[in-house]
Amino acid sequence: PLRNCARKPSAYIMSAVVELVDGSGQFSKSPDVFEPLNEILDGKDVQVVSILGPQSSGRSTLLNALFGTAFPVQGSGAQTNRGIHVSALSADPKPLLILDVEGSDSRERAEAGKGFQRKVALFSLQLADVLILNVWFHDVGRQESSTSSLLASLFEEALKLGQTSETIAKTHLAVAIRDAEDNVSEAELEEAFLADVKSIWAELPKPSKFASADLSEFCDVSVTSLPHIRYERAEFDRRVESLKQ
Repeated sequence: PLRNCARKPSAYIMSAVVELVDGSGQFSKSPDVFEPLNEILDGKDVQVVSILGPQSSGRSTLLNALFGTAFPVQGSGAQTNRGIHVSALSADPKPLLILDVEGSDSRERAEAGKGFQRKVALFSLQLADVLILNVWFHDVGRQESSTSSLLASLFEEALKLGQTSETIAKTHLAVAIRDAEDNVSEAELEEAFLADVKSIWAELPKPSKFASADLSEFCDVSVTSLPHIRYERAEFDRRVESLKQ
């Protein structure tokens, strides 16, 4: 799903990073903020890619590796990106709008973070053609994890959107499993993760309209495992290329 908009820095023009939504959840009110985006988007039909995942899981790093963006990254446990930051890329066949969304389960937001998580999940579902879910390797197979909570929020918001829409806007969910260990194959990880997904979907209370609905009616899911970027950079870059496919 990302093959036509992957990183080709010599061929495409990339905008500066701008803040779309601030840390309090408010949209930017300054029209000047969007000038870097408008120069590329220029009223055209666009493809939107958004990323969700736990705090400090390398979401911005992954976007930068995929698209050559310049989202700020951090090396400590402190929260770097609050709210939603965006960048635009003049890709073919459509310009690309890339959303770097604040990480879930942050200490800074505490319990209030659950409400914010639902809001950004809904926002991403409404906009994104491709939604990248950044997942920790050690969260796969765990019932109580930040990933499980985020998936449940995504699916609940997808059901709500389906309730109010005549047609279901299907999203591609591209799962990136981070810091995967080499003693577990990608096929095994994919099987385990999809089992988690099916379990979460089955346990969700559903409106009568979707009582027997399958998750595939709402999204397609693909899974790619990525090794630790610091210790296996060459293999990480190779696996990022496969994520683009």
